[in-house]
Formats: sequence, C-alpha cells, structure tokens
Amino acid sequence: YGYGNRSAVTLTNSAEGETVAGLYLTNSAMTLSSIVNGDATNEPFADGDFLEVEITGIDADGNPTGKVVAVLADFRDGRQETGAISASNHSAP
Repeated sequence: YGYGNRSAVTLTNSAEGETVAGLYLTNSAMTLSSIVNGDATNEPFADGDFLEVEITGIDADGNPTGKVVAVLADFRDGRQETGAISASNHSAP
C-alpha cells in the first residue's frame, strides 16, 4: 500500500539480485469508489484524469535497470476505463 508516496519493495533472496517474472496490480474497492464517485477530498475522475503506477528496477549498486508503467484508471481522450488497463515495459537492454 503506497498512498501518496513512494513505496519500495526489496528482494533479498540473493546478493546478485532478482528478476520479477510478473506482478498483478489492481484498484482496491475504495480506490475504484473514489475514482467513480469521488470522496471527502477529491471529485470523481473527469476527462483528462488518470492513475498509474511506475515500477523501476534497481540493481545492487542502486542504478536503475528499467521501468514499467501500469495504468489503473484512464479518463484521457474520452475514455472511462478502470482496472488493470495496460502496462508499458520500458526495460533497458
């Protein structure tokens, strides 16, 4: 759970690092309700709003190895999509 801040997950099974083969992301019921209905601090999503998660791989020396962006809600360009919509892999070769 990483609301409003940067969260880190550290894999410590080996000193050489780990490769994550896959990951499932989705909106919680509370997040979906906030997107659709608004909440105490936010209006419902409108055209142009979106929610995405950016995941960056880091090697043992702290250098970025690539990133993946997963869109969890997209109200841009007339869309009204919620849930795990897409993931863009921006991995370094």
